[in-house]
Order: sequence, then structure tokens, then C-alpha cells
Amino acid sequence: DFAGGAGPDFGPLGSGAGPNVTKGGLGGAYSDAELVRLIRHGVKRDGKSVMFMPSQDINWISDADIQALISYLHSIPPSPKTNPPVVVTAALKVLDRQEVFIMDVARRIDHSHIELAGPAEPTKEYGKVLARLCTGCHGETLGGGPFPYAPSNIPAPLNLTPDPTGLYGWQLADFEHTMRSGIRKN
Repeated sequence: DFAGGAGPDFGPLGSGAGPNVTKGGLGGAYSDAELVRLIRHGVKRDGKSVMFMPSQDINWISDADIQALISYLHSIPPSPKTNPPVVVTAALKVLDRQEVFIMDVARRIDHSHIELAGPAEPTKEYGKVLARLCTGCHGETLGGGPFPYAPSNIPAPLNLTPDPTGLYGWQLADFEHTMRSGIRKN
């Protein structure tokens, strides 16, 4: 419903939360231009960095796609749900600065050069751009594995490579089914 809610508990590192982005929450408080800046640059209207939102993994999408995303957000019924707090401890800040656990998103973006994707094409090159959507959780090599210092209640992202521990033997139809249904091939 895009109204947010409590997110993962990172134990001694803190806890995350999803904000209400309907018109009853932040979606109504931000102008379209501010939403574009949030998506592209990871910067909130007060000039501070968003926390945890993977802007660095999605800021390459086209202006038309961002416009479509914002138009869709405007079409969602408003929710009065309040935004739960995000708790950040000193330990999490240290891990963020050591590039172990990404929290402060905006400082990881080259704001002077946002490289946008070209036109959508069924090519390896465009697929590499799309795969940036997956690297925030599954890692730069898409090999998965547990998040550093994450408590045991946080599931480890799966290996998305063609390795036997990952997607070995998968066909395009298997991948499409998983992406559309959320159900993994057995």
C-alpha cells in the first residue's frame, strides 16, 4: 500500500523503517522535483541523505521512468499512517563509513555525473545496467551471502550467478517465473 511500516531490526546496529510515500505521507509533502532528487541523488528535501534507500542502485532509470513512477505514487490512495522511526547507532555509522553496511546513500553517488541507461534493449549491455537493481542486496558480483554484521533474523541474499550454489541450470522461463511470482524454482 506504499504506506510504509517497521523495517528490519539490525540488533545492536539499529533498525530500519519504510516511510509512508502516499499523498497522506511524504508523497504529499514532497514536490515532484523533490521526489526526482530523492530518487536520483538520495537527497531529502531538507538536504540530508536518505538512509538505506538504494538510490545508488536505481538512479540510472530514465527521466520518463521516474515520471511514470511519480505519477503512479500520486495515484495511490493516501494513507494517514505515521512514519516509524529509523534507529541508527554509532556502530552502524562506523560500518557505513568503512563501506561495510550502506546507510548514508547520498555520499555514494557522483552527483555531478549520473549515468542514465540508454534505451531498453534485449542486450547484455542493457542487462548489466538492469542488474544494478540487484547489487545492493546480492553484491557487486551477484554472489549473495549474508550481510556483514547482520543479525541472524536477516535472510542472506541468494547467489544469482550460474554457480551450482546459485542459478545453475536455470532457463529464462525459470527466471521469469521467479521474478513475476516471487516463488523460487525448486
